[in-house]
Amino acid sequence: MKKLIVFLIFSVFINIAISCSSSEKNDKFELSPTSGIISNESAAVNDETAALEEGKSKQEQNAVTIMPEQRKLIKTGQMKFETDNMDETRARINQAVSKHNAYISNEQAGTEYDRVTNTLVIRVNAQNFDNLVNDIGNGVEKFDTKTIDVNDVTEEYVDIQSRLKTKKELENRYLELLKKAVKVSEMLEIEQQIGYLRTEIESIEGRMRYMNDRIEFSTLTVTFYKKTEIHKTKYSSLFARGFMNGINALIWFFIGLVNIWPFILLTFVTIWLIRRHIRRKRNKKNLMQ
Repeated sequence: MKKLIVFLIFSVFINIAISCSSSEKNDKFELSPTSGIISNESAAVNDETAALEEGKSKQEQNAVTIMPEQRKLIKTGQMKFETDNMDETRARINQAVSKHNAYISNEQAGTEYDRVTNTLVIRVNAQNFDNLVNDIGNGVEKFDTKTIDVNDVTEEYVDIQSRLKTKKELENRYLELLKKAVKVSEMLEIEQQIGYLRTEIESIEGRMRYMNDRIEFSTLTVTFYKKTEIHKTKYSSLFARGFMNGINALIWFFIGLVNIWPFILLTFVTIWLIRRHIRRKRNKKNLMQ
């Protein structure tokens, strides 16, 4: 009987000891520093970034063929031709621009040796580009140059979209980390990473806006000119003009001499004095001999 009581008491002490040990372990786990969580979360962000990049590569490799209506195309064109009436041609171009809801973004007018030129840079919705080209080209007998270029930027556009999505997801992960951070050093480090990401995101978004503008609105450069008459000069008039130029040059030569007469007079006086001095020296030498 005594042995049974001793055994029961011993069992109770063992259970109490086990309970205390388990409680201490739980307390230690609960008191683990926040930096460990941040480190684990940072590692998770890095793993997720790698996963996103890997997913992006797999997505590109397994991408379904893009339909023609989904392609991103940038259309540009150049036209140059001669016209007999600059005003009528400009009015016809203005009419075509208004008809297709386009606008002139730049205009340059000038005069060359044998012609008067006018260059217009027209922006038009991509859907109306071909019709605008046809309307402006109607009535033109001969083009000096006519170039239409279609650049397929679908691959680059999809790549930029994927990069932007990846950067934004990574930015959201860092924002979540910032909410969990306790130490000032951790906050500063996370905010620095967020700043880097924000700069990259803004750069990518700027590129996206530029591409969307070029895709949505096509660019057409139109140059038209009119040749002017060159008046041929007769040889007799050239000789007469040359003779008069010679007389004028001679007159200006004498006028120049009159303007510098004091310096000329001073030069002659100096030369006369030097020669006189040399002559006296020679006379003295002759007398000495």
